[in-house]
Amino acid sequence: MATKKSNRFPVECLECGKKFTTASMLPACPKCGGSDIEEASDA
Repeated sequence: MATKKSNRFPVECLECGKKFTTASMLPACPKCGGSDIEEASDA
């Protein structure tokens, strides 16, 4: 597994539930185009 530090972080769309990574501070969901995004929990 790579140990390179990236500025991308995991997020989850609250509209459709898709999880993805983004480097944008104002991400839009690639699946539904929604902007209701929150940081995904790594539980």
